[in-house]
Amino acid sequence: MKSSFAYVLAPVLGYFVAQITKDVLGRRDITSWKEWFRSGSMPSSHTAIVIALLAVIFFNEGVTPLFAVTGTFAALIIHDALVVRRSVGEQGIAL
Repeated sequence: MKSSFAYVLAPVLGYFVAQITKDVLGRRDITSWKEWFRSGSMPSSHTAIVIALLAVIFFNEGVTPLFAVTGTFAALIIHDALVVRRSVGEQGIAL
């Protein structure tokens, strides 16, 4: 099913699923809207967004140059979520 709404809907749903997973696993109190947009912790919301977008592009377009660009973008975001966050945390503890 090709739908232009899927390109927006999948990343938004990916974000909310990641945030809900954080809240359930971390047992955070989500009584305010600030908690929905708080950064940090895993699963990474921005990684969920780009993976959802990558999946929509793959299922709608197949393996195209757009898929390759989105895959490269997703790899950078995943690298940020896994490596850079850990390094910043270690430096913060050291300081």
